[in-house]
Amino acid sequence: MKNNGIKIKSFTIMDVLISMTVSGLLISFVYYIHTHLSYLTHQYQAIHLKINEFELAKADIKRTVWNAKDITPLPNGFEVLDKNNKKTTYQLKTNTLFKKTKVYNEKLSENVKTLKINQMPSSLTKEKIYSIEIIFLIDKQEIVTYIYNKNDLSKTLNEQLINE
Repeated sequence: MKNNGIKIKSFTIMDVLISMTVSGLLISFVYYIHTHLSYLTHQYQAIHLKINEFELAKADIKRTVWNAKDITPLPNGFEVLDKNNKKTTYQLKTNTLFKKTKVYNEKLSENVKTLKINQMPSSLTKEKIYSIEIIFLIDKQEIVTYIYNKNDLSKTLNEQLINE
């Protein structure tokens, strides 16, 4: 065969191997970033759902207790009697807080660590509840919230200041 001096432009095998290696590294890097970001997004979404559950439970309890006529302590919970004489019971069972009314039962939160009723000793036969302490456990962190009755708040604060 005779070489007429015509050169054909093409890639060598080394050029093809180097480009395949570089593109493989780029694809694996992008895949790793995508899977890691998907995992983090899933984790943050789960934490956000727990925080949202906490906020909704806190708002529900605060709304009920804020305008309560009477609050009665129960084992692992409390009962609220509102101004219309409707009873609402909040009960803690194995880190799950339940709300019970005459009409329905509702699960408020699955992330409750403790529910504590703080009572103020008085000379009357019945001790007065002055706050409800609820500790929520979200992502291995404790969030403590205190809920007070609107009617007893000023009296309670004044009595605490006098007694100290």
